[in-house]
Amino acid sequence: MCIGLIQFLADGGKIKKNGNDRPLLTDSPLSESYRNSAVERIRLFLKTVGKKDVLNLTASDSEKFVAIYTKRDDRQSAVNFVVDMQPLFLNLWARGLINGLPFVTTFVKRNRVNDDFVQPDQLAILRDISTVDMRDIVSVRNRLLAFCLCYDFALRIGEIALLKLSDVAV
Repeated sequence: MCIGLIQFLADGGKIKKNGNDRPLLTDSPLSESYRNSAVERIRLFLKTVGKKDVLNLTASDSEKFVAIYTKRDDRQSAVNFVVDMQPLFLNLWARGLINGLPFVTTFVKRNRVNDDFVQPDQLAILRDISTVDMRDIVSVRNRLLAFCLCYDFALRIGEIALLKLSDVAV
């Protein structure tokens, strides 16, 4: 194992970005579980791209890694994986073991959206009653009912989908 990874496991500190210059180590260490997880991730990454040392990684290695996972229909996991490795590389850079980030990721980690509830932009569409034919009382009732269930009562989408109109006393 690379000396930098051994140091990172032992006392990997949080980093403070220093503009475009080399980042600075802080006195505050990263949690032990995070350090262990980061080293396991880099080991998997190295094995996947066929490299033996962290210091030999290049920008094309991250693209190769993502391409491998894309073939497995798991591209977003690979992108999240690459983005999550950045703190480890920043730590190695701050220690002077590498001369910069081996790859500056152009990937963006996508956080999981909670699809259980109606999103704010979708609520805005429900709230906009100008799209409802005001002469059709059933359409007006249905739109207001849907908005109330989603917004006022904060029902989950799955709960709303299981409701029948007869379940609601009007």
